[in-house]
This record gives sequence, C-alpha cells and structure tokens, in this order.
Amino acid sequence: MATPKQTNLNFHLIAAVVIAGCGLALYLPTVDYPFVFDDGYNVKDNPHIRITDLSFRHVYDASARSPLTTRPVAYISFALNYYFSDDNVRWYRITNIVIHIGTGLLVYLFLLQTLTLVDDGSGRRSKRQRPASAHNPITRKTKSQHLSFVAALLWLVHPLQTQSVIYIVQRMNSLAVFFYMGSLCLYVAGRRLPHSRQRWLLWLAAALSWLFAMGTKEMAVTLPAVVLLYEWFFFQGLSRAWLLGSLRFVVPAIAVMGVFVWVYMGGNRVANLLDAYSHREFTLSERLLSEGRVVARYLSLLFYPHPGRLNLDYDFLISKSLFQPMTTLIAFAFHALLLAMSILFARKHRLLSFCILWYYVHLGVESTVIPLELIFEHRTYLPAVGVALACVVVGSRILPASTALRRGVALAVVILLAVATWSRSHTWQDEISLWGDCARKAPNKARPHFNLGLALAKENRLADAIKEFEIAIGLDPEHADAHNNLGYSLNRLGRPDEAFPHFQEAIRLNPDYPEARNNLGTALAQRGKVDEAIPHFLEAIRLMPGFADAHANLGSAYGVKNDFARAITHCREALRIDPENVTALHSLAAALRLSGTSSETTNH
Repeated sequence: MATPKQTNLNFHLIAAVVIAGCGLALYLPTVDYPFVFDDGYNVKDNPHIRITDLSFRHVYDASARSPLTTRPVAYISFALNYYFSDDNVRWYRITNIVIHIGTGLLVYLFLLQTLTLVDDGSGRRSKRQRPASAHNPITRKTKSQHLSFVAALLWLVHPLQTQSVIYIVQRMNSLAVFFYMGSLCLYVAGRRLPHSRQRWLLWLAAALSWLFAMGTKEMAVTLPAVVLLYEWFFFQGLSRAWLLGSLRFVVPAIAVMGVFVWVYMGGNRVANLLDAYSHREFTLSERLLSEGRVVARYLSLLFYPHPGRLNLDYDFLISKSLFQPMTTLIAFAFHALLLAMSILFARKHRLLSFCILWYYVHLGVESTVIPLELIFEHRTYLPAVGVALACVVVGSRILPASTALRRGVALAVVILLAVATWSRSHTWQDEISLWGDCARKAPNKARPHFNLGLALAKENRLADAIKEFEIAIGLDPEHADAHNNLGYSLNRLGRPDEAFPHFQEAIRLNPDYPEARNNLGTALAQRGKVDEAIPHFLEAIRLMPGFADAHANLGSAYGVKNDFARAITHCREALRIDPENVTALHSLAAALRLSGTSSETTNH
C-alpha cells in the first residue's frame, strides 16, 4: 500500500505531466507561425541580438543596445535563440511554450503552498475558522492539491494567455512572470522553514529571481508589496498589531520600488512622463479614467473569453470624464465595491480577499499613469493567477460535495477553455489572418487596416493592400506610413501619378522620413525625372546613412547621368551594407562596364 508521501509525489508528477501535456498540445501546432508586429523591431530585425559567439561584448550589446534597455534579460534570451538557431522562428516559439509550461508549474506550486498554509493553520487562523475537515490532514492536503491543480490548469489553457505565448516579443511578459512566480515560491518555502541557513539561502535565491524578473519587464516591481501582503494574510493571520508594526518593512519595500521606478523613468522623470503623453491620443487623466473600464474589461474576458471577443489591437473608447461614457463611473463603483468587500470580509474569506487584491496590485503598473497603450490582453497573465484560484475556491464551496460532479465541472471548463484557445491560436497563423481579424473587430481604427495592408503587400496582393491603406488614411488622414505605403503600392502597379501625392503628403507629415524620400525618388527616376530624384535619395541617406536601398537607387541615378564614379561609390556602399542588394549589383556592373572598368565586375 502506498504511503501518503508516495501518494502525494504521484499526484504532483501526474499534475506536472498533465500541465506540460496540455501546454504542448495547445501550442506546438503554432511553432511555424511567422514573426508578427513588434517581433520584427525587437527580435527579427534587431541587429544587437544577432550574436555569433557568447562573448561578453556580444551579450552586453544584446542586453544594453536593444530597443528597450530596461529589459536586458529578455533580449539576452532572444540572443541565445539566435545564437543556437539563427532566424528559425520555430525555436523562438518552442522557447515561449517551455516558459509558459514552466510558469504553469510554478503557479501550481505557489497555489499549493498557499492552500496548504490556509488548511494546516500555519497562518494563525483560529480553530473557529478552520473547516470541518480539519481533523483529517490527508483530506485537507488532497483537497489543496486538487484545487491547486485545477486552478493552475485553468490558468494555463485560458485563451487570454495566447498573446503571451504566441506573440514572440511577449516573452518579456511570460518570462518576467516565470521569474516572479519562482521568487514567490522561494520566499514562501523559506518562510516556512525555521530560522536557519537554508531559509536565508532560499531568500537569497528569491531576491535573485526577482532581479531577473525586473530585468525582463518592469511590472515585476510589485513583488515587495505582494510579499508584504502575503505575509500579513497567511503568516500573520491579518494581525492588526503586526500591520501597525510592519512599517519597518513597508518603508524599505516602498523605497526599493521607488528606486527602480526612478531608474526606469530616467532623466527628468515628470517631464518625461508628460512628454510621452504628447505622442498619445489621450491625456494622463483620460488614461486613468479609461483604465477603470479596461480593468473591468479584463475581468469580463477572464470569465467569458470567447475568441470573438479577443483582439490584439482593441479600438477602446477613451473616457473623457466620469460620465462620458457613463460606464466609466459604473466601472469605478464596481472596483470600489470589490475592494471594499476584500477588506471587510478578509477574515471570513481570506483566500478570496487575497485573490481580489492580487488582481488589482498586479495591474497597478500597466493600468495607471504610465503612458502605454490602453489595453493589451497579455497584461492579464499574472493577475489571472488570482482569478483562477478564486474561481476554484468558490466552485468548491457552491458545488455539491460530489467528487464526480466537481471533477466533471472542472473537466468541462478546462475543455471549453482549451477549445477556445485552440480556435484563437489559429488567428496567429499568418499576418493576413491576424490583422484581418483585428480589422474586423476594430473597423474604425487605422492601425489594424494599415498593418493588414502591409501584410497583403508582402504577398503581392497590391490591389487589396491599396484598399486597406485607403481605409487607414480615411480613418487617420495624418498617418504618414499609410500614405507612404499607399504610394509605394500604387507605383508598383504602374500608377506613379497617383503615387506622387501620397509620397509628398508622407514627407509633409514627417519631413524626416527616409523611406518616403527614397520611394518618391524611385518613382521620379522611373518617370525619367532623375535630376528631381537625386536630392530625395541624398536626403534619405542623410537621414539614415545605412540605408542600402537609397544608396543603390542613388548609384543607379548617377549611372543614368553618366556620373560613373559616384555611381560606383554608392553601389559599393549599398553592397557593403546589404551584399545581396539586386539593384546595387546590376547598377554597379553597368557602371563598371560603361566606365571602361568592366574587368572589376568579376569581383562583385
């Protein structure tokens, strides 16, 4: 007969296998999906992660010279992907899947630690508050294991997680949560040990894991506050005396968080914050008002995550005041009620109270004053842990005490969520599918139509691309990129007279726009207006000296004017930057031949 210890080990192994199996089954079919959206800027086209060895210089460049210098750990992980697999998207995706599964296992461990604390009375709960089954430790432990497993599984297969897993650059989010949950698990494990060397070693490891989380994404700054909250709820039994005497812990925790925020914002902090809002379509106050509705929307998506409701690029109505729209006031009233309940009923419903606070604390960074986009689904990745735990706790209390019924309900919910995740994941199979979905769900927002146009243009579906660019311009007449790409598509279809006004408008809207300058120059040169084209190529190169296409086009233009010395110089510069630039190769060969140095063409 198996001992209780062996039974527990067997359960943990089964839980781990099921969690890993579900993660692999749901996400392995996505491994060949392409890079999309910011994946290009941060990963695929980021020269600093393209390391060829593991030297300190290359690793430092990946961490310190990539677009977001406050997230070095994430960029080092991308650099390691490139080092081992070049641009093979499959291995980037497999890494994301492994991180998601690993985080799911840590979620299971953390929830098990928490439920065990509650059930064994370690949190100084009075006998009156203990459940009727307190006399049976095996039953209590089994229940904790089952609830933890179901909650972790619900979290793992939830459709909202697709953005953190399939969207490669959101490894910044999932990897940060992996380290964050690891730090919490180490803190709890150390806290349950007696004062000893092992306890301090675990806490040292927890601090190190937190630093890795901070180096992956800034939202991890909330950890000290969560540790204090956890200590008060589960180790101090919500003791008011401890709370009043804990200022010696609270002040240093706030100071540490403040230092990190100060460093991240850099320079003139307030001025930087306000300046960032000048590039947004909303003000600071409008963002704060709108986020009340956003946080409520996140909850609605967690409880009703139909794929038809999910979107990468939401068209979210900005709140102008508490009454415009009226749902702003309703949302804030709802949040106030929920937070009040979490405080008033904390002693009677400690787990539920903690779950509510967990949800709000972990949205405190990205849903307050920082001038980020209003809404992104990946921001629910960590808050969803508390929601999953709350759901299984409430379910265990309201469902009849029938093991078969409870398991049946849990299995049904997991299957429904997994099917929704499977359906949602197919949307990411290519850029046309993804941005087509966004454009259908946000028809009055310019960016989805613009990005859909880009995706269509890449597939040479220029007529369809033109329609999307025109829709984007209709929604946002000052969209310089849409004007430039509309002109480019029109010119490729042999309609340069229609293209010229859009290139000119793009340059008017953004004078420092090298791609628009180059495209206008190309269209002029194709019409035989080489003298008019050359200044645009020169300006494009001034704005972006490493612009291979502009050098190649300028070399070609000089070749037409029989200025072979300049033609050769610019073509060679284009090939130095991009050795496979076809325009530069052909123009250089022609210039060398016509200048009487055709023997050199063999070297190019």
